[in-house]
Amino acid sequence: MLQAAFKYAYPNARTRALRGRRLTSSDFHYLIKAKDIHTFLSYLATTSYGRYLPEYQGRAVARNLAHLERALSRPLLEHYFKIFRTLKDKHSAQLIKALFARFEVENLKILIRAKFSGLERRNVEHLLYPLPRLTQLPWQRLWDAVRIKDLAKILERTAYGRSIKNAYPQFEAQARTFPLEMALDIACYENIVRAVHSLRSRNNRRRITNLIGNFVDIQNIMLALRLRFTYALSPEETVNYSLPGGKALDLKRLHKIARAKDLHEFITALPRPFKQALAGATEIRQIRTSLHDFFLRMLHKSFHGLPFHLGVEVAYLLEKEMELKALVSLYQAKKEGLPPPAAEKLVPSHFLAKEKQYV
Repeated sequence: MLQAAFKYAYPNARTRALRGRRLTSSDFHYLIKAKDIHTFLSYLATTSYGRYLPEYQGRAVARNLAHLERALSRPLLEHYFKIFRTLKDKHSAQLIKALFARFEVENLKILIRAKFSGLERRNVEHLLYPLPRLTQLPWQRLWDAVRIKDLAKILERTAYGRSIKNAYPQFEAQARTFPLEMALDIACYENIVRAVHSLRSRNNRRRITNLIGNFVDIQNIMLALRLRFTYALSPEETVNYSLPGGKALDLKRLHKIARAKDLHEFITALPRPFKQALAGATEIRQIRTSLHDFFLRMLHKSFHGLPFHLGVEVAYLLEKEMELKALVSLYQAKKEGLPPPAAEKLVPSHFLAKEKQYV
């Protein structure tokens, strides 16, 4: 206990201070009631996100949703770096870095698509996540690469090298970047799983395995929905592209949901906790909100009980990510002109709880 207190007293205090800047339920209610994008952004500019909207001058801030998300992701990515620096235990720090790498991968995907389409960096700059100093990839060399083959060669010495090499024949055969993109995702989550297993504290491993396991399950549920019902991939392909590290969705269950013929059958095939969380869901956007709400309530428990563990840092960063996604969903709702009752359904109810419950 004393050793844990020594390791996590400062990181946890720093993390809780950062968490104090999160949006309140009142903030979300004001944003939901905003009559249009202008009103939405005007209020958002008064919150902790205000200084991350430098382009906002009484007009829509984003060229598209991705542009807005990148602008609003700055505090999340900065907090990854701040928390990483507070952790003296290298195994704990490595896990934070592995989770951060998901955003690094998103930039790699954009780079690969740009190369494949013959676009210059300036054409996609607004879509890139603003990565802090945690990334160590040779970005300039990657952007200077002329062909995808050259880019794959540069990545050989990174954590993504083996996966990219294995996926390259599929890329050539299909003439599309999807196999390379999924290879990056799978390599990233494999690295997260290794980082969890390397944690020295049994308490940390147990807590983090539970959090990450459920997080991966949610990613796989959403991925399976897209691959089966949006892109019409076969059940076999859908399972092959699933991410490692899940808790309740084993291979047998993944095959079962991948063979579902409609949304109702898909939800029915899920493990009980997810099935209960999605009771009454009728569309994919609603499913994501319900899954995020389920996960947020799980994250909430990490901030109570014994204080000295890595779960506080991991839970905060994932909670902050859910907050970002809720904001982007609300922005989309305002663009679509959805009324407040419809917009509210896109925000996890955990974010709408009364102040005394939202701690």
